[in-house]
Amino acid sequence: MAVWDSLFVLLVLVPFVTGGIWLRKPGLQLEYTQAGPAALVLLLALAWMMKRKRNVTKNSAVCRFALEKWKEWSQALERTPTRPLLVAWLAVALFWFLSSLSRHLAFGSGVADLAIFTNAIWNVSVSGVPFSSIKGGISLLADHQDFLVYPLGWIFKLWRSPVFLLLLQAFGLSLGAIALYGLGRQRLGKTHPIVPWLPLMYWLCGPLRAANLFDFHPEVFMLPLFLTSIWLLQEKKVGRRAVGILFFLTALAAKESAGPVACGLGLAWILEAGPQNTRYFTRRFGWVAIVFGLTFFVIDSRYIPYLAGGRYSYSELYAPFGSSPFELLLAPFRYPAEFFHRLFSLSRIKFLFGILLPLGFLPLFAPSALVAALPGFLMLFLSAGEQRISLGYHYAIEPMVGLLFALPIALESVKVKRYLPALLPFWMAAALLSYGRSDTYYWRHFSATNHQAWVRKEVLKKIGGNLSISASYALVPHLSTRRWASELSVTTDERNVPVDCVLVDNSVNNTPLSNQQLYEIQARLERREYKAELRCGTFTLYRKKNIAACLMGPPPSCPERS
Repeated sequence: MAVWDSLFVLLVLVPFVTGGIWLRKPGLQLEYTQAGPAALVLLLALAWMMKRKRNVTKNSAVCRFALEKWKEWSQALERTPTRPLLVAWLAVALFWFLSSLSRHLAFGSGVADLAIFTNAIWNVSVSGVPFSSIKGGISLLADHQDFLVYPLGWIFKLWRSPVFLLLLQAFGLSLGAIALYGLGRQRLGKTHPIVPWLPLMYWLCGPLRAANLFDFHPEVFMLPLFLTSIWLLQEKKVGRRAVGILFFLTALAAKESAGPVACGLGLAWILEAGPQNTRYFTRRFGWVAIVFGLTFFVIDSRYIPYLAGGRYSYSELYAPFGSSPFELLLAPFRYPAEFFHRLFSLSRIKFLFGILLPLGFLPLFAPSALVAALPGFLMLFLSAGEQRISLGYHYAIEPMVGLLFALPIALESVKVKRYLPALLPFWMAAALLSYGRSDTYYWRHFSATNHQAWVRKEVLKKIGGNLSISASYALVPHLSTRRWASELSVTTDERNVPVDCVLVDNSVNNTPLSNQQLYEIQARLERREYKAELRCGTFTLYRKKNIAACLMGPPPSCPERS
């Protein structure tokens, strides 16, 4: 087993802990940063050796260490689960936060979506209105009905920075693992061997880690809120159910898409997906969940955008099917070719495989609960284009609610119970296979250059907070804690008045502008009422001529290598 141990340490543990190795030069791209495939092969080899010879694991130092730590984790959860769960949650949340923070500090975040929500939440904290300059000066509620922007705005007063939103997202999203553990313990009991694995499966889940890494979205809180509400609503005590209803209503405020998710949960409860001892209540609450889900969705998509001064921005997302639930129900008959092409295209099948893989395909064994995930999948699969079925973004959140609801229920299945000892290593391997790159990789990969650090520390932090600005795409999130901030294609405010300051950096992401368009904008600025206040390498700061200065204090010296 010495060879197996050495290969596991070298090919799995080292890249997991260090982030791996890579060499990227013009014409040469080499890297080893994802340990999942190697972990799968080595675990399969271990299973084969265990079948041929007993006590194989006792001869492996890696297996002995892993089994010892697993025993300690399982026993700790069985005795007093609160303390080990909270310690593990804080550690995972910190890792997740440092990954998204590293990306942000290296100018990896952008206008969509960190800047959009930072600007709207800042406006809530100042004026109580989710005004979004990056959305053209409209209320954000006319775009997405994320009512969580209001409590987030109140909390934002503690630290008005996009970094604070990334912190809240990491700690909030990762908290769902505790609710999943509660659901597992509720269905299976505290001594079931798979229950301690459930929070780890959540934290290892690649789509959830991607949702945390990619900017900021209030709807990610939908997942831990719904999971917590399910857990509490399925309890016997009336007080816990009351708190569960509160969590359920709060989840509905996360985004308009929460309404269909609630309908899916309601349908699952009606189909007797709830625990046997509280099924009388959950079946009846299922009808309440459907009514509330439909009501919230209609209000969110039909009336709130109108009251906010616009129209629902995503009404054309399902063209040519229509946008109402009734029109979508008729779509298979009115547009059968397009409907079934979107539903079963290769990209959709890949997305489905990718989201089920980290869960070991277990939700498929709980069909009564699996229906809770259908609205989430249909919202993604029936939409036009390919963006919403990418695992690199946050779009897995809605279907993941139903899938994680079904996960503990699937473990009650006779088929799963029968093969549990043999299947557990494969589920662990599947989780590792879909894990992707470790957080350490992102810390190293998103390492800010000297130029980026100089721009962020010496320039962006010194831009006057009362000034309106337009900036390169990657710079906007760092400047969005003000009333008006926009990317370079928009250099006027809502009154069509030129902004006070324009910041251009040719070395960062300037989506959607090409280099030629970037040069044309700079030339136009210099011909009009703007003057260059600071030039350093690829960075230029323009100020309107009737503005004394964009920078507070003396201009910084240019870095040696900008």
